[in-house]
Amino acid sequence: MSKGSKYIWLPGEPLPILDDHSKKKHEILKNYLREYLKIRIQSPHITDFPLVLVDGFSGGGSYTYEGNIVTGSPLIMMDTVKETEKEINALREMNKIRNKVKIHAKYYFIERDKQICAYLFKTLKEGGYNLSEYHLINGTFADNVQNIVQGIQKRKAKTGCIFLLDQYGYSAVNLNKIRYILQSIEKSEVILTFAVDWLIDFINNKDPKSAKILENIGFSDEIIKKLFKVHGDKENNAWKKNIQHVLLEGIIERVSAPYFTSFFVTSPKSHRSYWLLHLSSHSRARNAMTDIHWDSTNTMTHYGTWGLNMLGYKPD
Repeated sequence: MSKGSKYIWLPGEPLPILDDHSKKKHEILKNYLREYLKIRIQSPHITDFPLVLVDGFSGGGSYTYEGNIVTGSPLIMMDTVKETEKEINALREMNKIRNKVKIHAKYYFIERDKQICAYLFKTLKEGGYNLSEYHLINGTFADNVQNIVQGIQKRKAKTGCIFLLDQYGYSAVNLNKIRYILQSIEKSEVILTFAVDWLIDFINNKDPKSAKILENIGFSDEIIKKLFKVHGDKENNAWKKNIQHVLLEGIIERVSAPYFTSFFVTSPKSHRSYWLLHLSSHSRARNAMTDIHWDSTNTMTHYGTWGLNMLGYKPD
């Protein structure tokens, strides 16, 4: 989870403090990976399961939370896979199933900041994680996604594949890249963080830069026109919910994901929300994530005129 200026990892300095809302996001990631693997490895005849997990914004790998050291998304991925493999095999042994499963996981950790990338390598090395299992890439997600996808396509065995794109803001991931992933890799999934309220605050129909940013994110001209029209109607009490409605419509339209779930998390410091979007090409993945969202929610909101009720979490 690359945080730009928000989270900084420096040798010899204290670890960054993990926010409550980010802690909830990590819990959702861990719970979903566990549920995903249990669903994909239901059959007792499966003895080998190839898996690829990509963290597009990895960060330094560790934080402090309430005075304790906690792991970041790269370590959460690796630990959860190992723990779930043990859990599945223990259940098989209890049910007198002789076949054991081995999850053959490959990880891609991408971090654009050279210093933070080096910090993550140190964290992984000191944690005893197997160097042969992961690729640590110093660069941007945008510059590396094509090579990663092509590498996955060359694998002989069909594989489970999840991309975690936990961007800090809203403009580091072009929606066309997500469409490319979903169309290029069978049964691939993307978990995307999208700072919706920050983008809404930025949108200004009188500023050409605003249109350019929306275009660079990947929104169509039609959606951009809708956004500006709704944003200009601030006398309408529902204008903010209406603009969120259009933003969600634009994301779904561009990525062409047959199945999606949306979950909002609110920062108690800024009182603004970001979306955690799960985009996939198969219904079982959507259903599993929906179950995780229901377990994680403590509030619900209504966006626009769709009748769309979005589950969410507010730390306060």
